Amino acid sequence: MKKLILFSVIILGWHQVWAQSHEPLESINIGVTSRIGAFNLTQKFVPVSSEKCVEGCRINHSSPSLNLSLGFKVRLFLSDNMGISSGLLYASSTYHEKYIGNNGANNFSILTKRNFNFVNIPLLLHGTLHSFTQESFSFFGEIGIINQLNLTSKFPDTFSTITLKRHGISGLVSVGARFTKYQYLFELSPYFMHSLTSFGTDISQEDTNSHTFVPYSIGFTISILYTL
Repeated sequence: MKKLILFSVIILGWHQVWAQSHEPLESINIGVTSRIGAFNLTQKFVPVSSEKCVEGCRINHSSPSLNLSLGFKVRLFLSDNMGISSGLLYASSTYHEKYIGNNGANNFSILTKRNFNFVNIPLLLHGTLHSFTQESFSFFGEIGIINQLNLTSKFPDTFSTITLKRHGISGLVSVGARFTKYQYLFELSPYFMHSLTSFGTDISQEDTNSHTFVPYSIGFTISILYTL
């Protein structure tokens, strides 16, 4: 239901922009784009049963690690300031899982890196917020959804039996700056992306509540586009 509502909002917004313009496409931008940032989970996730030890060995929490994606981007400007963006990106995302315990003499902790791979297909509304110096420099914003195809079908741990869902939806919001030179656009924008769906449920035995695999990431998007 959440996915349907979000998709409907995007489509309605796109239709309103198109209807107000009453003109053919203003321009088409195409080029390469990359996102660099941090990837983490909204809550701890327990992929395997913790072995009993002297004093409660358990997965305590996770800490962020690298999120890196690369792909191409297409943007259709429906008017001078409004457009819609899409594309295709391959993303490699990691976080660190923290395991703590006591061996009878000392407390210890172990950090384990968990790696996940996604194919991301964005559908974003794009708007120019303000332009300077004959439109060579401008601020813009983007908001929308990311269709995520999860290429890591099983949780990346030899002892884990958790199967992860292959598809999810994330929301993304971004505000950035654009420099235009001839027909080239150079863009840099901070972004925040948060999963709107869960990719799986853990097997937590530490409490009565299970935990869901709901990732988020924050960082920067860098794009180099060409105007056709």
